[in-house]
Amino acid sequence: MFKKQWKEDMIYLITYKPEIGYDFGPGIVYEKLFKRNGKLHNVGFPAEIIYDEDGNILRETYYSDGKKHNPLGGEPAAIWYFENGNIMGREYYLDGKKHKSDGPAADRYYEDGNIKYKEYWCEGKLHKEDGPAYIHYYENGNIENEEYRLEGKKHKSDGPAVILYYPDGNIQYEEYWL
Repeated sequence: MFKKQWKEDMIYLITYKPEIGYDFGPGIVYEKLFKRNGKLHNVGFPAEIIYDEDGNILRETYYSDGKKHNPLGGEPAAIWYFENGNIMGREYYLDGKKHKSDGPAADRYYEDGNIKYKEYWCEGKLHKEDGPAYIHYYENGNIENEEYRLEGKKHKSDGPAVILYYPDGNIQYEEYWL
């Protein structure tokens, strides 16, 4: 079932539905959508907000004409939250493509606040010239694996492009890519 309201030239929808998914788990989820011309859109505010049954925000996503994008310079276009309100993860988009020029374009955290992974994206491709484009961490804070990528392709001329580590920090596996 859903409730439809008008807000200027935008449609404001609230849907109530059982949701089973990676980020949310089972339970009733409330979703607010702001649309213009049939596309998710809201200037300066999230166009999609998902709440749990207690009214806590689980995810906020900014859209512009149906593409993930936050016009508030340097702010994420999608933010996930744990039930306790701490940030679970963030993603930065520019006109629908993952992108951030001054840091990771995607990150996730463990519930205790420690970093789970970081991804560096440029115009929709994993890319970082001066280090790994993808870094995944164990809960203890040690690096689990890292990948070096240029324009989405595995690449590193002076060492391994993919490195997997044991929880104690010792190297488990390496791949070389040019």
